[in-house]
Amino acid sequence: MTADSSVSKLIALARTAQAEYETFDQGRVDEVVAAIAWTILEPERNRYLSQRAVEDTGTACSPELLQAGLRAYRISVR
Repeated sequence: MTADSSVSKLIALARTAQAEYETFDQGRVDEVVAAIAWTILEPERNRYLSQRAVEDTGTACSPELLQAGLRAYRISVR
């Protein structure tokens, strides 16, 4: 399998998902957004993603940034 065919398959899957997503009512959209927020902001995953960002960008990650992520997480799960 070539990189082009892999990308083409992923694009096709994304378009199928987008078409389904466009049929969702506001309640379902809210559920999807909450699930995405949980996935990103769950404390252990947030710490991991923050550390990866530091490694990838070479910038420092302060405890304040981690705390900001945790605050966003707490707000999102209310």
